[in-house]
Amino acid sequence: DFVSWYDGHPDVSRTWPLHAREVAVLGAGNVALDVSRMLAKHAKDLLPTDVPANVYEILAANPVTDVHVFARRGPAQVKFSPLELRELGHVPDVDVIVYPEDFDFDAGSMAAIHSSNQTKQVVNTLTDWTLKEPEDRHASRRIHLHFLHKPVAVLGDGGHVVGLRTERMTLTDALATSPNTAFVKLEEFTGLPDVVDMSVRVGMKSLATTPFIDPNTRRKTDRSIAEVTKAQKLASFTLGVTPTSVLELANVGATLYSSGKWCPPSPIESVTDAAGKVVPVTEAACEQAVEPELANTLVNALSKDDLMGTSAAAARQVGWNRPMLGKTGTTQQHKSAAFVGAVPQLSGAVITFDNSNAPKPLCDGAGAPFACRSGNIFGGKTPAETWFGAVTPILEGQPVLPLPPTADRYLTGGAETRVPDVVGRGQNDATAILQRANWRVSARVVDNNAPRGTVVGQSPRGTALPGETIVLQVSSGTVPEAPPAPGDTTTEPPAPPGDGGGGGGGPGGQPGG
Repeated sequence: DFVSWYDGHPDVSRTWPLHAREVAVLGAGNVALDVSRMLAKHAKDLLPTDVPANVYEILAANPVTDVHVFARRGPAQVKFSPLELRELGHVPDVDVIVYPEDFDFDAGSMAAIHSSNQTKQVVNTLTDWTLKEPEDRHASRRIHLHFLHKPVAVLGDGGHVVGLRTERMTLTDALATSPNTAFVKLEEFTGLPDVVDMSVRVGMKSLATTPFIDPNTRRKTDRSIAEVTKAQKLASFTLGVTPTSVLELANVGATLYSSGKWCPPSPIESVTDAAGKVVPVTEAACEQAVEPELANTLVNALSKDDLMGTSAAAARQVGWNRPMLGKTGTTQQHKSAAFVGAVPQLSGAVITFDNSNAPKPLCDGAGAPFACRSGNIFGGKTPAETWFGAVTPILEGQPVLPLPPTADRYLTGGAETRVPDVVGRGQNDATAILQRANWRVSARVVDNNAPRGTVVGQSPRGTALPGETIVLQVSSGTVPEAPPAPGDTTTEPPAPPGDGGGGGGGPGGQPGG
């Protein structure tokens, strides 16, 4: 609506309340840039454009000094066009401020930069802005670009918006919202064997005992699923492509809530003979699978799914108010979905799937899920709804128990996880600093206007897992010439403000939507 307003759309009100000194814009594309530019630009600089008179008058009285643009993802994933982004830096009396701590390029980001010249140009422009010293900023208005920030709350007072609360995505958020990239990246660092072995230790025992079925012959082999997964380095393991026991999945929740102690998920409490004597039951002994502090902290990491994650809607349906561990899962093409949940009193899991010989995608509507052409089921629907519907009456009358305590070691890491910030230093100096801190270092040259040999980025930044390699992005000192802008390059003489509409493009010749 705001874009339509400043474009002069006839069906939009001719007034727009602009009373705030700071404004938040949510988005990572050209529309977000266009909106932020219009809010930060001085009205007198719009005189050469076809801005409608009513828009000009309101923007002339606009008290804004700071516009904050928030993007959930990183600099390599934004959808800004290079030309739009560069023009943002040429708005008179407006500084563009970018924060170095938002630049953490993972493997996916680096691949995106390598594979797309457009992405490379965008990242180069943004990193150039990170190198600008605060004392070099003298403009009366500012546009702040924030990356990897997730809006979590709009703050109000007396019916008016007074602020926006954001947070950077943590592993806890990733567990709740299920973006696969976070876990693929973690798996890349730890290595697949450790991931498989940990899965077995905390309860997925059948992975180590169930024979792997050759997909070509459809026959059992003499090796287990775990052995083949590790030997063939099947990275898709973390996405849940292997057969899963619903009983074992439930027992993983029990293991974590038992401070990391695994016990066999036996349904038998006791056996008596005809005379009433107790008969000993032979089963595997319990064992400490992981350190108690690690298990307790992981329970906390898994505690947001019912609050802000994919099972939140199912939890609200039953008025759920207990701290819990929860996680949803959905397979490719929606052929199955699962939910595991646990509280101190019990743990359970639900897996919904088509058990026919030729499984099809599942549709989840008002009734029971059914096979269909293109599915829509996911873990937060029937699986989570079944779990909450079954567990809520079981726990009725039982106390609401808190989450177990966390350990700082597993929340923030120790001193060995701290990575010195070397952005802005020369390559040799930066490498020496990191090596003295016992980090392995590699470097790659990137096209950038910073002096040749200057470190313009590093990944990871801030903290990293011990043994991880710190990758430095080192400036080449030059940037290739940008391609010409598409379309007609002719210009028209400036026109005074009037009531002309802004059909098709925003003021200043920029796209309006």
